[in-house]
Parts: sequence; C-alpha cells; structure tokens
Amino acid sequence: MHHRPSLALLAAAVAIPACVAGEGKEPALERFYFPTGLEQSADLRYLYVVNSDFDLQFTGGSAQSVDLSRVRALVPRECSTDADCPTQERCDTEGTKGQTPSYWCVAKSGAHAGEPCGPFGEKTAAEELLQPGRCGAVEPSQPQDGGSSLLVDAVKISALATDAVFRERPAGADGSDGQIAGRLFIPVRGDATLHWIDMKSDGTLDCGQPAGGECDDRHKVGDRPAEENTRRLRLPTEPFGIASSEDGAVIVMTHPTQGALSLFENDWRAASEPRLQFVLGGLPSSPSGVALVPGPIGESSSGDPRANPEFLVDFRNAAELRLFRFFGDEGATPARPFLQQTRAVAITALANGTDSRGVAIDSSEREACESACAGEADCDLRCQDVSARLFVANRSPASLLVGEIEFIQNVAQPPQLADSIPLPYGPSRVVVGQVLDETGQPVTRVFVVCFESRRIGIYNPGLKLIETWVITGRGPHALVVDVGPRKSSSPDYALAYVAHFTDSYLGVVQLDQRQPRTYGQMVVTLGKSSPPRSSK
Repeated sequence: MHHRPSLALLAAAVAIPACVAGEGKEPALERFYFPTGLEQSADLRYLYVVNSDFDLQFTGGSAQSVDLSRVRALVPRECSTDADCPTQERCDTEGTKGQTPSYWCVAKSGAHAGEPCGPFGEKTAAEELLQPGRCGAVEPSQPQDGGSSLLVDAVKISALATDAVFRERPAGADGSDGQIAGRLFIPVRGDATLHWIDMKSDGTLDCGQPAGGECDDRHKVGDRPAEENTRRLRLPTEPFGIASSEDGAVIVMTHPTQGALSLFENDWRAASEPRLQFVLGGLPSSPSGVALVPGPIGESSSGDPRANPEFLVDFRNAAELRLFRFFGDEGATPARPFLQQTRAVAITALANGTDSRGVAIDSSEREACESACAGEADCDLRCQDVSARLFVANRSPASLLVGEIEFIQNVAQPPQLADSIPLPYGPSRVVVGQVLDETGQPVTRVFVVCFESRRIGIYNPGLKLIETWVITGRGPHALVVDVGPRKSSSPDYALAYVAHFTDSYLGVVQLDQRQPRTYGQMVVTLGKSSPPRSSK
C-alpha cells in the first residue's frame, strides 16, 4: 500500500500507524527527508540526523552525520561597524542592490562583494514565509560556496523512525579499537525494531552496511525473541519515544498504541549488541515522552552511581506522570532485568492535563553543586538533596508545565508541577539547553517546540516567562542546542538546529544574546524545502 498523507496526517505523523512498503526507489542519502531525530556527538563535531521517509516514497529512511564546523562557518557574523569584521570584510550598514541592511559582515571584494548571503542568494518574500531566514538554502552535499560537503556519511535504515538518542562510549569499554565514539539508538515503527549504529570518531557510521547500503539485521534488534533474551520477548509495535542512562547501558522506549514500555540493555563490547530484556504493559494508553531522571550524587550502595537509573514517562490519554526504576536482577541466574513503577502523580496544574507530548528534566543546579565542591569532604551530602527542575509540554490546554523533582538522600520523590505557561497550539517537544547571555556566559533555557503553530518558545526559568519566540517553517520537530566549546568559560557560539518534518530541511537558530538583531531567528537553512507530495 502507498500512503499520500494529508497535512492533517502530517501534523500527527509520529502517532499514526502506517504500512511500510515503499515505491522501490532507494533513499537519497544526500538529502533530508521527513527528519524526526537530531543528536550531537559528544565532541560537538557532528550532528546526527535521522530521516523517517514518512510518505514512503523510498524503500527506507536514513541516518546521516553532518560536519558542524562547516555549518557554523555559514552562520552570519553580526556587526555595527566595520571594526567588528575581519580585515577582508566590512559591515553591511547600508544594504546592497536595494536590499535592507543586514548588519552582517560581508565581503569587500569578489563575485559576491557586499552581498549578505554571498553565493547562497536571498529568498523571495514567498520563500521566506514558508522557510524563515533571509538567505537561500545551502545544498548539503554540494554547497554553493564551493567548500566541502556538509554531509560526512549516511546509511539506509528502515522507514518510519520516530526519534534518536546518542550516547558516548564509556572510557575503557572492552573491545574498542579507539575508533568508536559512541552509539546512536533509533526507534523504528516500520519494522518495530531498535536500530543501533556505531558512530566513529571521524564522523562515519557503522551498522554492518555495504558501501552506500542499509544497516544489516544485526543492527536492528527486538524482533528475534529466541536469540535476544531469555524471556523470548518480541518488541511491541509502534516504538516512539526513547531515553537512555548516562552510560548508554539501559535504554527505555515508549509504545503509545500498546500502553507499554520496552527495556533494552546495551553491551558496549565490540561483538555485542543491545538486547530486549523486558516489556512492561498495562499502562494508561499512549505513553509518550520519556526522560532520564538525574542519577545519584556520588556512589550508590552498589558502588555504581548508575546501577538503578530512573525514567519519567508522560501520557497522551492520562493526566499523570509516572516514575520507573531499572533493576538488573543480578542475583538471579540468568539475570532478568526489569522495570518497576516507583512513583505516580496526577497532573493537577491544569483543569484537564491530558495529552502530554514531551518531558525534560534540568539537573544543572545539582551538577553545579557537585562541581563547586568536588573533592571536599561531605560534598555528596551537601548536593544530594538539590532538586531538579521539571518541564512538560501539554496540549490540553496548550501549556508548558513547570515543576520540580525533589531528592531525599538521593532518592527521587514524586514529581511536583506548580505552574503552567500558556503556549500556542500544538506543543510537541521540550528540550533543556543553553544560550549565551549579553556577557557571553552560558545560561539555561527551555525550548518548547510547537509543531502545528510553527513556533519554538524560549523559556527563561529564572524570570518564569517566554523571552522570545522562534518563527519556524512548517512542522518543527526535533531540536538540538549547540553551545561551545562546552568546557569553555566563554563559549564561542550558541546555536540550535531544528528538523522541519513537514518540508524536509534543517534550520539553524542564533542563540547568542550578544547578537540582539538575530537572537532567536533562523539564520541558515540546510537543504531545500520539499513540500509533501499531497500538497503540491
């Protein structure tokens, strides 16, 4: 069967079952196509993009790695005078060829002298309406500036991927040749599996594929009950949200149509793979978002601070949040890991409170406490009760729910939601990240993606308000915040990458408040907008 999705279907794309027979064409690995997942490498060098092939035009989706040094070099430099620009450039304070002044640094000479957008050209008003940003789209594989491709590598995966999570390979993991930087885990609805890809330190991808080919069956797990687990489990249909422990050893996915959670254990040894270990059913229908709860400060009783990670889950059809803890069951032979619910709380901050679409937890205050007193006696005791801030995207009504998770002797207590911030319709995801303030210091912000209303709210948790709205194209979905260098006291850049699901491209948002004219605006477009076929 072949689907020709309407725009109404696209708005709810990641929630609707679909058949997976494509049209026989191999996916175009050099383009973005219905992107649903974005992640960044631990060293900030690469952006990982997961494309879903939602309309099944091809025989599958794809996963790509993007060179972020190339992307950052495309971001315009804001200026007030020529002194703010490099020697070979000047500040565009008057405009060129009748255009509005950009207040960006532009070339003094050459084929594109004085042009704010250089070889990429400027969008028409009609183009900018659907694809915000002044400059024309950058062709990812053959950028118009004559430089190298933005795409480092790409592989084919199964169709209808919904999300992604990346975890850095732990130091000292057995069996590593030093080339594997981490793993990308991808829930895929098309074949009801968890895909996993080893991401190499040079940006290339390894999932057992032939050159330019598809990930092999070993890198698609959850569908081989006899081989993968002692319980002979098969992964439930419709995997959707995904979260992982900090070390990538424990992976939890939600299954909205089944009212279930699935649990995988990931073995980092080179010859090993993630294994489905447990399925917890009987939950309220449509578990949606899932997030890792901050781990214990210091060592737990087992000596491993990540021995029993907890995960927070929200629901579309129930006004509640639930906490689930992982248990490794090491005392059994063989061990049979499982998830167990430990806490549940009703959402009472709203009159309705159902239809939650994403959850995020900010543990920066706990981390800052531990960093400030590292090495001191009783540091763990001082920090173990510091609360984590909690944020939930809710659609009924459209709101950002704000609260906290308290800890008593490192044990997470029931989540508390105390405030709600009105949003435009269609909130679908919430992400905690950082921006640079007027002094160049990184400060925490919360990004609320509103799919249908084409907005991303940047919430200031200190002032308890949305400080600005990012105007996006159609169907903003996944988002990654890129601030770096991460360990610098004064980072050089602050950007966000936004995957536009409906029109299949990426947008780059400026997040540096030292550049007030472009703060919160799309400043680079990666890939030409490609409307869904049913809308052409």
